[in-house]
Amino acid sequence: MNLYEKHCFEHPRFFLDDKLLLAAAIAAIVTSFFNRPQLSYVNFHVIVSVFCIMTLVQVYQRLHVLDYFARELIIKSRSKRALMQMLLALTFVGAMFLTNDMTVLTFVPLFILIARQLEFSPILPVTLITISANLGSSLTPFGSPHNIFLVSFYHMTIRHFFEYSIPVLIVSVIMLAATTFLFPKEPIKLHGLHPVEVEKGPLWYFVPLTVVVFLAVFSLIPLWVTPILVIIAILAFDPKLFKTVDYGLLLTFFCFFIAVGNLSHIPTIATFMRSIVGTAKQTYITGIISCQLIANVPTEILLSSFTNHSHAMFLAINIGGVGTMFASLANLITYKRFKKGWGKDLGKFLVVFTGMNFLFLIILGVFGYFLI
Repeated sequence: MNLYEKHCFEHPRFFLDDKLLLAAAIAAIVTSFFNRPQLSYVNFHVIVSVFCIMTLVQVYQRLHVLDYFARELIIKSRSKRALMQMLLALTFVGAMFLTNDMTVLTFVPLFILIARQLEFSPILPVTLITISANLGSSLTPFGSPHNIFLVSFYHMTIRHFFEYSIPVLIVSVIMLAATTFLFPKEPIKLHGLHPVEVEKGPLWYFVPLTVVVFLAVFSLIPLWVTPILVIIAILAFDPKLFKTVDYGLLLTFFCFFIAVGNLSHIPTIATFMRSIVGTAKQTYITGIISCQLIANVPTEILLSSFTNHSHAMFLAINIGGVGTMFASLANLITYKRFKKGWGKDLGKFLVVFTGMNFLFLIILGVFGYFLI
């Protein structure tokens, strides 16, 4: 079994689901003592959208699409700098469509394998790969569950979404490109990357299906059509893929919706929450800080019920994904993959990872503040 096959069906949140879901369930139960929960608190448009997109992501993983492009680009690299430019470009683009979590899960183990061959530290490259995946995922609604949530909750149009995301894209690309000059033009030669074959046949119907889901996320076609089409397509292709979908995340969304719905009907808490997100800039700053403490997905669910400032929320949630190790689930996935794959220099990794992430957070954070 090669590296790609080994990680293809390994779920990116296997070590986080129980804890995050447990916290959400406890929050839902505790807040229900203070307010009678209602099913109407749950945004099923978000949950259905997340389910459809997560399922399609598993299909593309199964077809080895990202693995194929990764191998083809990497073997064409002639220097360490060119290798990093290829990897960061691919992780950035890959995260737009296959989520930041899946992209990190694919590329971090792959780069550690490369680093062992080339005998140089993977600390900075792995850090930049994670940052690239987090920022690349901000450009499309498919890039992460939190973008799916934002589009569905605030009923964003395609035009508004890309008006929000493209400025972040431009600055992110410039910053990531600049970091590649930290690596020398030292020649490299890679061996041992196994061939990867893409199953092209299923792409003829999964790519159009992805477009249909995309249109449904933006409410351009009825949402109820998409889960039916997705389920039929998966049953025809490989029913085992249903086992790889992160149902824990769907339940986590459900519980957080109940908890936040309850909180919004408790007068004292509702008043306080509205006071810290009363303006667009307050929403942005509160969101950035909250992401560093409890991650971006819980933050958006918590704050969105108390603010209508969708632009500020988008910037806070996507920029706030860089920073601390807890700011994004992808960050924690990277740490676990690094610990397992490299197994040493963990202290140095945390210092470099945190320092580089905060450099990006400060620059992008200030940029985002002036966009509002």
